[in-house]
Amino acid sequence: MTIAPPTVDDGPLAVPVGTLDVCGCERRLVVRTRERFALVQDLLREGASLDAICRQLQLDRSTVRRFARATYIDELLVKAVNRSTILGPYRPHLHQRWNEGCRDTAELHREITALGFPGAARPSAATCGTSRRPLPRRHPGPRRGPVASFGGS
Repeated sequence: MTIAPPTVDDGPLAVPVGTLDVCGCERRLVVRTRERFALVQDLLREGASLDAICRQLQLDRSTVRRFARATYIDELLVKAVNRSTILGPYRPHLHQRWNEGCRDTAELHREITALGFPGAARPSAATCGTSRRPLPRRHPGPRRGPVASFGGS
């Protein structure tokens, strides 16, 4: 049994759960997956081989094969949007508090810990009292030419 893709006549399409970030924009992974699927399918319709598509898009063969075999984009997005994490059960609370304006990660962590979150908070610059400065750059080492690599004169 094959399922036909939704058409415009079926009414407005619902946005699949997990495709949007907290701001309501499509997640980068979803956007990239859509773009790659469209490119692979277009190249296949033009008669390009999988190897040619791999070279042109600079993608691994297994990735191109997966995109080529998929009939609909939803087949690929299922894995991209349904990843579970230990934060999963606490996301509604975090989204609500973020939208309320709470940007204090230590406070958010305390709140979800009270709700049963088992994870530890990673220290950030704000909680450590340090600023985020780049590490000092190391000086480049001596360049090794053909003479140095062969130990010759």
